[in-house]
Amino acid sequence: DRVSTLDAVLTASQRWADREYLIQGDRRVTFRDHERAVRRAARGLWRAGVRPGDRVGLFAANSPDWVAVFHGALTFGAVAAPLNGWWSADDARQACELISPALVVADERRAPKLPSTVPVADFADIISGPVDSTQELSAVTDEHAPAIILFTAGTTGYPKGAMLSHRALIANLQTLLVVSRKLPDQIPDDIEPSVTLVGLPLFHIGAIQLLLVPMMTGSKVVFLEGRFDAGVFLRLVESEGVTMFSGVPTMMERILRHPELEDR
Repeated sequence: DRVSTLDAVLTASQRWADREYLIQGDRRVTFRDHERAVRRAARGLWRAGVRPGDRVGLFAANSPDWVAVFHGALTFGAVAAPLNGWWSADDARQACELISPALVVADERRAPKLPSTVPVADFADIISGPVDSTQELSAVTDEHAPAIILFTAGTTGYPKGAMLSHRALIANLQTLLVVSRKLPDQIPDDIEPSVTLVGLPLFHIGAIQLLLVPMMTGSKVVFLEGRFDAGVFLRLVESEGVTMFSGVPTMMERILRHPELEDR
């Protein structure tokens, strides 16, 4: 039977519990570590007043903590709303007026761009709670329930929010697994993991799908630290055994022009 919600995807990922899932600098997060961080994040969001159906903004750079809070919101029926980390304060205000978030989880650099009327928390506040809790949150079971709000580029005006359900994300995930012949019953437990270096921001649907596929295939995701640097990219490809890279043409141009390329 196929999974029907993103919480079920998280549960299915424990097939690979001991494998590394998220890498960033010195941080190495296994699927088991991630699942525990997600459960802590879900309870942290609940303690902050978030309830099923509420919108949770994420306004920060790529990181394992971003992923934990994102999944944490989805597990009990809240709606994750990734905000463009490059927005101005005016863009952030417009987006918050549009979605009325119950909470925005933001990093230090972006929190000052948010309007004073919006409740804000940092990632440590949300994830620092205990793994175990006497209050178990009910998992979302309706595949038609809203899961995420993604914002358009806003080329002709302010960005607009596009709502995607759990079913929409699962359908896209299943299509990717069918095309790549990596449905769960098609791959063995000892399959060699692919390693994806993510050059896209997590507020983009392409990056979000790169997070979901490894949860079903036991693969690894590597995040850059800070701005894109072609030299760092080349070193990460070697040190982490990267097999796939997601980025944009300007990144590829920088890689091809980098003086270290011929020696690697």
